[in-house]
Amino acid sequence: MSLKSYVKSNKVLYKGVLAVRYVQYNILRRAVFETNAVLRKVGLQKDPLERFHNRYAGERCFIIATGPSLTMNDIESLRNEYTFGMNSLAKAFIELGWGPTFYGIQDHRVYLSMKDTLSEMPDTIQLLGSNLKWYAKLPENAVVFPLDLLNHEMHPDDSYNTKFSDNCSERVYDGYSITYSLIQLAVYFGFSEIYLIGADCGYGGEKRHFIEHGVVDPHFSSAQQRQFFSYSIAKEYADANGVKIFNSTRGGALEIFPRVDFDSIIKKM
Repeated sequence: MSLKSYVKSNKVLYKGVLAVRYVQYNILRRAVFETNAVLRKVGLQKDPLERFHNRYAGERCFIIATGPSLTMNDIESLRNEYTFGMNSLAKAFIELGWGPTFYGIQDHRVYLSMKDTLSEMPDTIQLLGSNLKWYAKLPENAVVFPLDLLNHEMHPDDSYNTKFSDNCSERVYDGYSITYSLIQLAVYFGFSEIYLIGADCGYGGEKRHFIEHGVVDPHFSSAQQRQFFSYSIAKEYADANGVKIFNSTRGGALEIFPRVDFDSIIKKM
């Protein structure tokens, strides 16, 4: 029997572990997060995102997710576009010999497995969730965004909840994926057309990612439902604020955003 199984089988011990985790995530870390938010608001703490606010107003960008439908040719065709990469895609960019404009990670397990690889993309702006500070020393040149995890670390499969931030300098709401955080950041940066590529959201096959990062999501079974919920929130915000979000993924299960043909979009460069 594994240690985790043993703890869960012992009701008294398991309740004690849950109590410790509640204090850790819902009280201590929440207090630190909210304190930092106030300090940024009153100008007593540096705001790393301020210099990007509306810098790309009216531009289009591509958020490259890690779905299995993605190809190296897809990535290469975006070399001259504003791009957001994520997670294990650093391996693909290094192979191609160039890096995206921005690169995001917020899962601490993925970051710990990829942080050495990220150093091989020196010209890419790293967008790292503030929660990662609890697990590793982050690069000085990284742009750390204030990730509000809500209650997701404690209750990832309970009733789904998220919001869409209208001020990422204050907070970026967790929507169960780095893709959702990057959509919020792209809007904050001023991009008016956002194209998703590799956002399959289909988990029926054996291959789950274009390139694996070696980290298994313990809540994998509910991943699609959680992402669909969050993307519906993103669409509501985008529709109400004049931002266009398109899905240019080849296939996949995501139908919340209007679909466009990726090859046709690229030909219009």
